[in-house]
Amino acid sequence: MLQTQRVQTLEQVRRVADGNEPVDFALADRALACDFIRHTLVQFDYSALGKADKGAVKAYLGKMTGLSRSQLTRLMAQHRCTGGSCPGHAEPCMGAG
Repeated sequence: MLQTQRVQTLEQVRRVADGNEPVDFALADRALACDFIRHTLVQFDYSALGKADKGAVKAYLGKMTGLSRSQLTRLMAQHRCTGGSCPGHAEPCMGAG
């Protein structure tokens, strides 16, 4: 898991995403990124957030994982569909779209 215990609020997420907070982490592999994304979406109750807050969380995830917005969108849709399984670990969601 990425060490991001200091980021606990949406305001802190915004500061990191905007580049005003230092980012000190080492991403070992895609599975670690997947776990981090899942944890972050649950931590901030992503599905209940407003549009601006969702954008801040997505920007934060992009900065922390190095994944593109489209990669994040796919992983986040997979999380919503499967309840957190990463691609390759669950059947594809037929209801996404």
